Amino acid sequence: MTALHSHRATARTTWALTLSTLAACATGPGLDESAPLEGRDILEQLSFVSQLDLLDETRADYARCSAAATLSAYMLLGGSFGDAAARHGVDGALTFGNVHRLQEALYRLADRDGEPGIFGASVARYDDQGQLTGWDRHVDDEYQAVLDALGLSMDRVYAPTRADKRDKRAAVQAWLNRSEPVVFVVGVDEDTERERFVPMHERGNHYVIVFRWSDRFYALDSYRTPGRSALVPLSEEEVEDNLLYTPNALFVVWR
Repeated sequence: MTALHSHRATARTTWALTLSTLAACATGPGLDESAPLEGRDILEQLSFVSQLDLLDETRADYARCSAAATLSAYMLLGGSFGDAAARHGVDGALTFGNVHRLQEALYRLADRDGEPGIFGASVARYDDQGQLTGWDRHVDDEYQAVLDALGLSMDRVYAPTRADKRDKRAAVQAWLNRSEPVVFVVGVDEDTERERFVPMHERGNHYVIVFRWSDRFYALDSYRTPGRSALVPLSEEEVEDNLLYTPNALFVVWR
């Protein structure tokens, strides 16, 4: 069973201290909530998008990694921010503040239980020979609401055999070989003080997106203080540890 939960009490304290510091000396990309996302392409535009913001009106910054990651995936896949914003009562101008407002709206839409984070769980089905036959969504799943709100399709990526549940190479490669572009939503362990992620062990506390762009793999990690780049080029070892041979929870999304 996999949970798409975000940061909890420790992150609340860290972020509260960060906010008080940034309020006193806010400089750099993304610290002006009214500033537009700029760049030559959508990847550059998303490179400084954080789930953490300086808006008084938002409350779930520390908990909305699933919503933030999935919104970035939607935009990376060619989805219109203006269209998605209009459906949720957010101004369609592509500014940092409006992206944060839409992240918050998606989070509030999906969070049915009132607990921090968006709960999404699934269970793999293996037959008597240990071959994967499919998977089932947990009855308490909340994540599907985010996908539906953005018009995204999703599949859970499991290892094809029970014998080695880490080995997802074949499954990941099959998705990468498809004609339509895909983005992976990946469960990780986030060090919130250092703002960097490592492969999850038993359970993760955060979600990032991983994708291939111009024959290289990158991650976008939304747990960043405003103004710090969220774009993480991945080494071959990091791709192996987070995507190909890993206990990390993997979801693949496409439009």
